[in-house]
Amino acid sequence: MKPARLKWAALTCLALAPAAGCLFDDDNSFTYDVTWYCGMDECTRTEEVQRYDRARQDYSTLTITSSVDDTLFTDGIIAVSNEVPREDCRLVHGLNFLGQDIEPARFCYTPDGFELRVTIPGDGDENSTTWLLRTN
Repeated sequence: MKPARLKWAALTCLALAPAAGCLFDDDNSFTYDVTWYCGMDECTRTEEVQRYDRARQDYSTLTITSSVDDTLFTDGIIAVSNEVPREDCRLVHGLNFLGQDIEPARFCYTPDGFELRVTIPGDGDENSTTWLLRTN
C-alpha cells in the first residue's frame, strides 16, 4: 500500500473509532434489589441495615445503596483472595456501613447474582451482627 493511502486509511479508522464503540456493549455492570438475612439469634440495627436495598456490581467494584435514603452509600473493591477457598468467592475490601468500617466481607457468586456475608458492628457497646445479603 502506498504511504498516502496508508495514511488515509489510518485517519479514517481513527475518525470512525468512536462511532464503532456504540456497536459493542462494554458495560459489565449489574444492578440488583437485595434482601438481608440475620445470621444470629439476636440482631442489632435491623431497620438501619435493611434500608440498604440496592446493589450494583461492576467487574471489581461493589456499590450498595438505599432507594429511600440517598445518604446510605458504601462501595468496596472485589478481590481474589487465598483466604476464601471457593473458586466462585472473593473478598470485598473497603465497605463502610452506618459509619462503621467493615472487615473484608465474603462475596460469592450465585445463579441469581451474588451473596455477601458481612459483620456490622453494633451501635455503641452493642455486639456485632453477622448478616447475609442476597440479590433478588
